[in-house]
Amino acid sequence: MIDKNYPITITGRVIKGSGDGKKMGIPTANIEFKHNLKTITQGVYSTRIKIDKKKYFGISHYGPRYVFNETTPQLEIHILDFDQDIYGKIVEIELLGFIRPTMKFKNTEEMLKQIDKDIAEVKRG
Repeated sequence: MIDKNYPITITGRVIKGSGDGKKMGIPTANIEFKHNLKTITQGVYSTRIKIDKKKYFGISHYGPRYVFNETTPQLEIHILDFDQDIYGKIVEIELLGFIRPTMKFKNTEEMLKQIDKDIAEVKRG
């Protein structure tokens, strides 16, 4: 899934989000960034994130959260096998490869099914 146009590196601060991911069992780190991400395609990416000099793999979504009626693009990362409080930390995100574009879902159940498929694809590498 990694191609010559990647990685794309973004640096930002982890901020509190709405907590929807955590409530659904897929916690995300919400990233406040200073970059203009208009050149990045909205969608889901395989991701590596550097936190305190350690690197972790995950899956990220950059775009609107339509199922929650939010149209402003956001950058959220679900870090695989990770359970630490990182609010306020400056992190470095590497988008390693594009998985799929942002989609509109009828409900959270439909969205969760797709997220499970996306995570499985990232784990396959």
